[in-house]
Amino acid sequence: ALTAEGLLASPSASLWLRGCLASALERDPVDVANDTEVLARVLTSRADAHNATQAARYGIRGGC
Repeated sequence: ALTAEGLLASPSASLWLRGCLASALERDPVDVANDTEVLARVLTSRADAHNATQAARYGIRGGC
């Protein structure tokens, strides 16, 4: 199972992710969980917009 300690020690985890996790571990876990849900929605929306822009730029259509 993935643990905070394992992720902090993982060389494959980005420095950004490890830094965010280390900071989060110092905060109230309920507040962190709520904040990360909001952050995930914002970043997913941003990634979706980026993907749509790239697909339009290169003429890529969705689907299989």
